[in-house]
Amino acid sequence: MLDSTYYDALEERNEHHQRKNEDIFSDFTDEEMMYYYVHKRKHIRKDRERKENTKTEYVRILLQFYQYALESEWFLRQDVDNYIEETILKNLRPWHIRNYQTHLSTSLLGKGGETLFTCNFRRENDDFKEFYEMVT
Repeated sequence: MLDSTYYDALEERNEHHQRKNEDIFSDFTDEEMMYYYVHKRKHIRKDRERKENTKTEYVRILLQFYQYALESEWFLRQDVDNYIEETILKNLRPWHIRNYQTHLSTSLLGKGGETLFTCNFRRENDDFKEFYEMVT
């Protein structure tokens, strides 16, 4: 997930879909969407790109959410009309994200098995919302 060598191939697929006016993630797997987000270029200058520590943190946040979603897949299948097989992320709806945010605010994911500090919760929540907006 942290090796960026695959990013250019995903960017090419993304551009192909954009040229055809298609959903840019139409043939991406869940893992590819997470990978794309982690490595997505934010700036033209390499020295202004995301640092490795930031990428590691994004991977942790996304995999934490993905584990939660996998554990809730049975619910998603019942809750989503026209459930898309072989993907979880494309089946998410805004209320699923709100449920995850509630879970995140009450789970014992912080240091020492405590809830997250407010600033950590905000950062994780903001990072996750940015990812969700990208894939929807």
